[in-house]
Amino acid sequence: NKIVALLQLAEVRLNDCHVRDLLAEESLQVSAETVRVVRRSLGIPPKRRRRPPRHHRRREREAQRGAMVLIDGSPFHWFGPDQPQHTLVGTLDDASGDPLSLCFRPAEDLHGFVTVLGDLLTTHGVPCVLYGDRTGIAHRNDRYWSIEEELAGRQQPTQFGQMLEELGIRYIAARSPEAKGRIERHWQTLQDRLTAEFALHGIKTSEAAAPFLPRFLERYRGWFGHAPRDPAGAWQPAPKHLERILSCRYPRTVGRDNTVSIPGCRIQIPPGP
Repeated sequence: NKIVALLQLAEVRLNDCHVRDLLAEESLQVSAETVRVVRRSLGIPPKRRRRPPRHHRRREREAQRGAMVLIDGSPFHWFGPDQPQHTLVGTLDDASGDPLSLCFRPAEDLHGFVTVLGDLLTTHGVPCVLYGDRTGIAHRNDRYWSIEEELAGRQQPTQFGQMLEELGIRYIAARSPEAKGRIERHWQTLQDRLTAEFALHGIKTSEAAAPFLPRFLERYRGWFGHAPRDPAGAWQPAPKHLERILSCRYPRTVGRDNTVSIPGCRIQIPPGP
């Protein structure tokens, strides 16, 4: 009866494994195949049709937590098709498959990347490698070289790239969505389960979702997380003054009136040497 009630919810669709996990939290142990049999008997089609398998070369997971962390953003109607689209920015540990941090933004931007990076550093530590796509937030995609860059033999990194350099984190830019398929599958799971959980709890805004996300991530780790091959983590301790490191830097010239200007703001420098 519980399976039928969850499958026949009018306001939200749940997949078979999600129904199994929700019932397990109520100490009702059923298999996904049992749910599938009940769903078929009710004449309800699957929430997501299965694609035929394709051959891919699997990349071996890292052995230690913190050796590689995947970062990405996913634009989607997270709060229902009648609500505005938001982008969920997050990080995922490659070794264990554990989601490490999440935040909602109107679009994929520098602020979202810095927010999830700051949560990651504060909660877990500094990873060795950050793996993402070729977004202009983290990777220079232009062909412009200044004279200073030509003399130095390298392009100046983006604002986010400067933060990673100071933290000692190497950034790897994937050349295709398939190359970062692990976090792409993570987004598919979240688009399925997280949207359903928001509908079950009546969450319609990013402000209401913020306190719900940490509890959901704990359950998510219980569903999909697994122990890495090497239990010793590769995290490094986070440095002090993270607010200074996780900030944008702009070259400016001090005016004759001892002021420094940035767009929309003028700062007076006090007397001194």
